[in-house]
Order: sequence, then structure tokens, then C-alpha cells
Amino acid sequence: MNRRTGSTLDDYLTEEGILEEVSAKAHKRLFVLQLADIMEESKMSKDDSPHRLQTSRKRVDRLLDPEYVNDVGGQLILAIEESAQEKAARRFFEESLHLMVTRIPSTASKTPDFFVDGETPGYVVEVKSRFDDEDFLGELRQGSTAVRSRAIGHARWTEDTARSARKQMVSGDSARKRFRVLWLAVECLSSTEAMFEQVIGTLYGVRQVAYWDEVTQQNAGRECLFAISGVFERWPDIDCAIITVGDSITLCINEFSEKAASFQASALYQSFARRGGPVSPSDLQANRGFLSIGDRTIDRTNEDAVRHYLSQRYNLKGVTILNIKAYSASVLVPRHEG
Repeated sequence: MNRRTGSTLDDYLTEEGILEEVSAKAHKRLFVLQLADIMEESKMSKDDSPHRLQTSRKRVDRLLDPEYVNDVGGQLILAIEESAQEKAARRFFEESLHLMVTRIPSTASKTPDFFVDGETPGYVVEVKSRFDDEDFLGELRQGSTAVRSRAIGHARWTEDTARSARKQMVSGDSARKRFRVLWLAVECLSSTEAMFEQVIGTLYGVRQVAYWDEVTQQNAGRECLFAISGVFERWPDIDCAIITVGDSITLCINEFSEKAASFQASALYQSFARRGGPVSPSDLQANRGFLSIGDRTIDRTNEDAVRHYLSQRYNLKGVTILNIKAYSASVLVPRHEG
């Protein structure tokens, strides 16, 4: 009779005391196969890899040895697989804030990109990027003028991106011990300013409002916070978002977060405070003229209820909720040398 009937191979290996060793070797062999594929795609030979990866030949030999299991090869994989946006985020924390960044290994389940340490409580960071769609790029390659329109304010793509990032940060920090940072890199050629406004609008639930100004006797327009439920209101456990567009970088604060007060003492917050200050609802209302829906009990899916609230709170007349779009036309211009 087979005494192992109904048991698993892991049970057998555990009984024999070799489960950890066998598992480590199996993972290392898989790692070496994946690494060989990556090096081939990167046109990186074993001879030039120490120079390109700024490591030793001995370490490369160990990484490529399927029997050597004491080196997981994290730095090598980081050097090959790290995207430009992830590199920018890592270098910001390392070089601007002088903190220690640990890359979280990719697994079958979704995980965040980095843990950042060097101050308490530290950060968990997920980097997301937004690129132009292939249809847009295809039109440019064909020499056509690519025309696009983007809504100003809330955008579904930003909400979906934040939802995905939050799940990944929660998986890496389920106990909520760290500040959670969404890093969003906008890498688009078209309507970049409109896309930035979409991110801000989605984080803070912004809509554009028009009304009659009794003082100037003219129509006027302002932006209104929390006219709809935004990302930060919906997910208060996302402590902040960092938005990069080209060379610009902006920190957006979530004042719904239970960690909002302690976050203001963090190195991340202070670094932006020295640059002119991060974006926050308090700042937008006090310094940039934003209106705000302070009563979250009203039905904000009902535009009549929103208009009535704004009319009463700010003593405005003729309030209208606008749906504004930004239009752009892009074309590739050949560069002539000489």
C-alpha cells in the first residue's frame, strides 16, 4: 500500500527535509531560462554583461549557474527589465530624497513596484504609465494629421489606473504600514496639458462650472472639487499621487487619507513644499479659486442637486455644469540636418 496516497509531492519533500532546497533549485533553473531569454532580447552577451550591468563577472557566472541558489539576481533583473518610468521614480527617491529603494520581485499575482525605506513609516510605490494609442501613432507614421479630443475633468482611464495601482499596493502592504504612492507618468504626444487636467480632475472629482458674475456683470467660470466622487475620496488609503508630464513633476495630496496629517511631515511632502507646494484641495480652494462640494450627502450624480448646492453655498446665479473638451492636431515634421 502506498503510504503517500492522498499526499502531495510537497508533503513528501517536507518529510525528507529537502523541500526548501528543491524549491530553490527549481526556481533558480526557471530564473536562468528566463534570464537567458531576456539577455538574448536585449542583445547582451555573457562577456559584455558585467560592464553593461555594472557588476562583476563572478556575479554574472553565479546568476547563470542553475545550481547556485544563494543569489536571486534581483539587481540584474532590475537593470534589464526596469522601464524608463520606473527608473525615474526610483532615482527620484534615491537621489532627491536620499532614501533606499527595494524593487519588489514580479510574481504571477500583481504586486507593487517598490518599497522605499530610510524614514518611518516608509512608502509602497506603484508606477503606472499612459502612452498614446497605436491608432494615433499609426496615423503619424503614415504622415497624416492625427486629431484627438479629450474631456477636461474626470477620465475613466485615470480611475481604472488608480484602481489597479491600489490593488497592487494593498497586496504588498495589506497591513497599511506604509504611505501608498501612485506614480503616474503621462508619456503622450497629444494634448498633454488636457491629460494632466484629466488626472487632477479624476483624483479630486473636478467639473467645470459656469455662472453669472454679479460683480463684473459677465459670465464667469470656475472649477469645482468633488462635483463627482473622485479617486481620492473613493480610495482614501491612497495617500498621494505623483504625476509626471515631460520634465514636470507634481505631488497631489489625498486629504481624505487617515495618514494625511502625518504625511505632511514626510520627506516626500517636504521636498515638494520646498518647491512651491504640492496640490491639495485646501490649496486649490484657497489659492486657485476652486469651488467645492462640502456636503457629501447630496446626490452628485444629479446635476440639478449640484447646481442648487453651489447656488446656495456661493450665492451664485445661473449655475451650469459644463462638459468641456480639448482638441489637438498632431503631425510629424521631418528634421533636416544642416
